[in-house]
Amino acid sequence: GSETRYQRALAIDGRLNRWPMYWHEIETQAVTQPRVYDWAAADNNISADINHGLTVLPILMFTPVGLDTGGSRLAPAPQVGDGLRARLNESAWQRPMAPSSVTSPPQGLYLSVFEDGSDTPGPGKSINPDNRWAYFVNAAVNRYRPGGTLAQQQGWKDERGVRYWEIWNEPDLDTFFTGTVTDYARLLKVGYLSARAADPQAQIVLGG
Repeated sequence: GSETRYQRALAIDGRLNRWPMYWHEIETQAVTQPRVYDWAAADNNISADINHGLTVLPILMFTPVGLDTGGSRLAPAPQVGDGLRARLNESAWQRPMAPSSVTSPPQGLYLSVFEDGSDTPGPGKSINPDNRWAYFVNAAVNRYRPGGTLAQQQGWKDERGVRYWEIWNEPDLDTFFTGTVTDYARLLKVGYLSARAADPQAQIVLGG
């Protein structure tokens, strides 16, 4: 069970749990129900990690169906952990025959981060709802930061919450990301600005 795993981690002085927070599994109807998020699974994972005294490092990744810009919607989404297999058999994995559409950069990535048409942060500025990556990252950080929605629901009065956010997993492998270097740089910039708008102390981590 999961409690056994926590006890094993704590027995070896584990301090941090890094796991994927799949955008496409949180915003499941991105076209017909835009910006409607199902946080239930993430709430449970983060609450359990924090209640066991672990630092949480969610990996924000994978584009929802309807916001994709390439790849196959029929191809299965890769799982974090596949990267090892990719490196052991690089010829087969480095360039998948039909990469999943979830690995493509999202539509609207190059739109302004803020609703005033700029990428310049400022007090009280709203996130541009048409930049869906910006909006999702901002919503996730607002929910899970110390003092955020989950902390209020759990009655956490201290600094418990998420402060570190990783942007995508192994973007150097086509298995996980089929965008360009420029696209990944934009994911980072938009992610950083959106996260810091929700939590000025949020730390953005490069994709592993």
